[in-house]
Amino acid sequence: MKNLVFLISVLLAFSACNNSPANSKGFAENETASIAQASSTNSPIENSAQNDELIKETNIKSSLKDNKCFVKGVSNYKLYKPSNDEDNNGVTFNYKGRNLKVNMFDYQVGLFAQLIDEYGEKINLNYDDILAVVDENYDFDEYYKDWEYVITQYDIDSDGKDEIIIASRINDGMSTPVGIFIYRIKDGKSWSLKAPQTWGDMKIQLVNNHVKVEPNHFGFTYDWVFENDAFVDRGEY
Repeated sequence: MKNLVFLISVLLAFSACNNSPANSKGFAENETASIAQASSTNSPIENSAQNDELIKETNIKSSLKDNKCFVKGVSNYKLYKPSNDEDNNGVTFNYKGRNLKVNMFDYQVGLFAQLIDEYGEKINLNYDDILAVVDENYDFDEYYKDWEYVITQYDIDSDGKDEIIIASRINDGMSTPVGIFIYRIKDGKSWSLKAPQTWGDMKIQLVNNHVKVEPNHFGFTYDWVFENDAFVDRGEY
């Protein structure tokens, strides 16, 4: 009889322990944590959708960046707009294939462009050609500060070595004169080309030994071909 009473006491104590507030609270907390964890973990489909959105956003940003380069047919380039360079830090273009670089910055009355070679020799590029190729009055009212510039490289004479090219354009939503300055490193010879009668978001196309400006609303076609160490105008005006 005593054993039976003892057994009943043990069972009652065990039941009271399991139903205590502490254990009920612990179970509730664990259950809530599990539910929260489950709700915060996305399914593979949801994760895939988020990744797709991220890739899409990245591609959009990349395409916006690429669209700013108005010279087509090149892969290595630097963009510059003086009016966006409040501290006048300038821009440096690193030439691929040789340890060369081109520095460009605003020095208040125009743009300064300088080529620095492997030995530290500095060669001043004719910035007057770069700027005046578009507008001979470029220095008045600092018009050039709102122009867009692309520094790039391209083998225009098909000798296996890229020339340095500095392109400029005015993009004010109306007329957009375009200028192209070409510098050949091996002998320091340079050429300046201009397309003054253009309109809209004009692009310069480098194709083989041609420098072209896309047809525009004026109906003009600018096309220069490099032959016999000179540019021949094949445009239609």
